Amino acid sequence: MNYDQERLPHAIAMINLAKFSGKKAMPRNALLAFFNHGMMRIIHHIPFARNFFEELGIKPRSRFRAGLFRKAKSACGLLPGALLPQGWVRAQDGRLLLSDDALGEGFALVDFGCDPCRQLDGDVARRFAGVKGKSIQISFRGQRLGLAADEVYEDLEGAFLPRVAKAGRVAVIRPDRTVMHTGPADDVTRVVGECLDLLQAP
Repeated sequence: MNYDQERLPHAIAMINLAKFSGKKAMPRNALLAFFNHGMMRIIHHIPFARNFFEELGIKPRSRFRAGLFRKAKSACGLLPGALLPQGWVRAQDGRLLLSDDALGEGFALVDFGCDPCRQLDGDVARRFAGVKGKSIQISFRGQRLGLAADEVYEDLEGAFLPRVAKAGRVAVIRPDRTVMHTGPADDVTRVVGECLDLLQAP
C-alpha cells in the first residue's frame, strides 16, 4: 500500500466534515438557520460538545489503520501510522527552525533524549543511508548529547519530550512525517532493519 492509498480514507472524511460544516454555517432556509444557531448557543455552554464542534474535536485523527508502517507498542503519543507533531527546535549552530525542516525530505531515524546511533549495526546503517535516511537527535532543552547522529536539535517548546516520546526511544519517520516504527533505543538496529525490510517487501 502506498502513501496515497493510506491518505484516501482520511481525505474522504475531511471532505465530509467540510460538507457538514458548510451545511451548519449556511443552512438552506430561515427556520433551519434559527434552529442551528439556537443549537450552537446551547452547545457553547456544554464543555464536551463545545470541544467536539467548536474546537474541531470532530475532526478525524491523523492516523492510518494500515499501510507502510510497522505496528509496535507506543510510548506516550509516538504511534506508528500517526503523523509526528511539529515544534520549534534549535540546531547546534544556534539556528531556530521547525522540526519538519530539521527532518528534511527523506527518511529520518529520530533519537529522543538519547544517543543510540553508536549501537546501530554498521551494515544496517549503510542500508539506511542507501534510502537517503539520516539520523537526528532531539534532546531536552539544554541537554547535551553525543555527536553520533548526523544532526542534533534541542526541543525548545517541549513539543516532543516528554509529551510525545519518552527519553530513550527511537522512531523512524517517513518523508510524509508518518511514524513508520518505534522502539527502545537498545533495539535501534531491529527497528531500522524492520523498516528497511518493509521498504524492500514486494
